[in-house]
Amino acid sequence: MSPVPDRSASRIGAKDPRVRTYKCQLDSLYDRLPNTKAVHYIAAEEPYECFSLFNNMGIFKSYGSYTRNNGTYLEWAMKRTKDEMAEAYRLHKKQLQLILLSRNEYSTPDNRRLILKESLHSAYLEALLNAYPDALFIHTYRDPVEVAASTCSNLEHFRQSSGFDLKAIDREALGKVFLKVPWRHGGREMLKFRQEHPEVGHRFIDIDYKELVASPMTVVKRIYEKFGLSLTNHGRERMERYVMENPQNKYGRHRYDLKNYGLTEDEIREHFKEYIGYFDIKC
Repeated sequence: MSPVPDRSASRIGAKDPRVRTYKCQLDSLYDRLPNTKAVHYIAAEEPYECFSLFNNMGIFKSYGSYTRNNGTYLEWAMKRTKDEMAEAYRLHKKQLQLILLSRNEYSTPDNRRLILKESLHSAYLEALLNAYPDALFIHTYRDPVEVAASTCSNLEHFRQSSGFDLKAIDREALGKVFLKVPWRHGGREMLKFRQEHPEVGHRFIDIDYKELVASPMTVVKRIYEKFGLSLTNHGRERMERYVMENPQNKYGRHRYDLKNYGLTEDEIREHFKEYIGYFDIKC
């Protein structure tokens, strides 16, 4: 959210004042809408998606959650050229460098890797690889019908959290945005890039979401083996502890229904037909 070194004198102990600020904002959100934790849990000091780094350069993935502008901004954003997205990723990288510098980790001698999670990357793999030529990709796949319903419900919820009248939210418009905007899924765009660039196939590992949920540590070991990485005992123990302390639906179950958004299962599966077939997704 604020990828610059903290120079503030207003620390309480070792606590960064920016962390306190965002924690207060999240606490306020959870007080107003407690089920937000079940829909999309965010913690101020936990890992999160990196789309905020794009927000800082005018590419707002979350614009549809907080504004009524589903037209002109989207048209502008989707017309960004390859060169413009390459520049965006150069700025993305500079922000990560600032974050590492602020943590005194930029010259860490070990072989730790940054892990980024963001669906927007799937639509711009060429630009991403220009900035990060040694990038590796963990691609999790799931029935697009479930993804569409969950994503639309998420968008609806965060519009409500921004003060929108729930009755005034155009649910069918949310459904159309999901199909129109690759930022929300990116599967078809990623598949097209991989088909056009078979030489990068070794950079990808494809993981069934259901397998990840059912046996996360088995999946982790497979990822490390695929990319020739060493999983230390300390790392494994931390992961196992995290899995134990954070079971699925820890804060309640996120319930959603595709029909609420003017979409049908046939429509979604036709839209993602090639993607479903390529990864043999069980629908």
